Amino acid sequence: MTLFEKAARVFPGRTDSATGCRVLRLATRSQPPTGFEKVDVWRTFYHQHNPFLDGGRRVVVRSGAQEARRWRDVAFDLETGACAELACGSPVATIVEVSPGGLAARIERTPGSTPGSNVILADVDTGKTLNRLDTPDWLVPQIKFLDDRTLCVGVRQGKPYDEPCRSRFYVLDASGAPPRLVLEEEGFFCNHMMPRPGHPDQYSYDRWPTPKKQISVITRLRTRDGSRDWVVPLAADAVPCGPIWGGQRDHYLWSADGRHIVSYFSTGPEGLPDHYDFVWWLNRWDVETGRDTAVLYPPERWGCNFAITPDGRYVVSAGGRGHQFLYRVDLTRLEAGWNEQTLCAYPYSEESGLNHGSPHMPHVLPDGSGVVFCAGWPGPDDGAYLVEMPAE
Repeated sequence: MTLFEKAARVFPGRTDSATGCRVLRLATRSQPPTGFEKVDVWRTFYHQHNPFLDGGRRVVVRSGAQEARRWRDVAFDLETGACAELACGSPVATIVEVSPGGLAARIERTPGSTPGSNVILADVDTGKTLNRLDTPDWLVPQIKFLDDRTLCVGVRQGKPYDEPCRSRFYVLDASGAPPRLVLEEEGFFCNHMMPRPGHPDQYSYDRWPTPKKQISVITRLRTRDGSRDWVVPLAADAVPCGPIWGGQRDHYLWSADGRHIVSYFSTGPEGLPDHYDFVWWLNRWDVETGRDTAVLYPPERWGCNFAITPDGRYVVSAGGRGHQFLYRVDLTRLEAGWNEQTLCAYPYSEESGLNHGSPHMPHVLPDGSGVVFCAGWPGPDDGAYLVEMPAE
């Protein structure tokens, strides 16, 4: 029995009238689980961060009063339907990612310090702190598990992308050994660290020059020991990104083969106020040859961050304000042009277009049987959902 089939036995749902896919409701503002308030909103993790525990049986989301910036980290059990706050949660800390092995990475904001960000590596179920990094004079823009037991932490000083920045990467592990400094850059903002599948000695990251200057490729590969660091090549005939800063191939995920990066980029002109109008392309990028297959998003299809299926075949994304559907695109057929298959309509969601909204942040279950996402803001249907992935 798949993870989705197990969840369908314990969570209420409906069948999408157009696609026949089942859509389950995990929690919404108007219908929260026992012990949670109706003022609570529900948010899935950032698309580069893993939310799954126990092989996908549990999925971690955030719940809380968004206006007060007070969050609780909770896990839904897809077999039993239970919703429980995690032991490693904290009123002043937010879980950013969990490892499949049962660890959690938290960012803690220290009151009164500037900027005052600390990172805690903890056991999900016992709440025990296994390691920590205190950086009172640095801001933590991103953290990422490199494996089940090892966490990479990026910290910075300076304001991207308008002034010179200083970046560092530290590595923490569950043994409690002192954090190790593994990268230090002057004049660059470094973020979006991601382990490379099939290459346990390598990870990728983005390196932005600061103050900003026009550059087409900001994604690099690096060995864990720092002995090699190189830019991901981009073929001369690849579609170039436009002048919009932040429109580079930077929001990315690895395909399961460890050979391809899947991303999106913009060719739009400067001065556009709305993110939906930036002229977006979906692309699949070979990190060995630089060959990039890119196809233009049709109108209203770009919906910010996306997910990739465990086999690397499909991208799953949400449409824009005029196309409020979750859909998937077959990457193996991308050379033939845009293709999409609708999974479901989602509850009406408002978006400012200025990158200030609440992106749907889909995550595909580890067995590929369903997709967790959030939608419905800011009304009573604001919540977390799970849609069935259709058979081939």
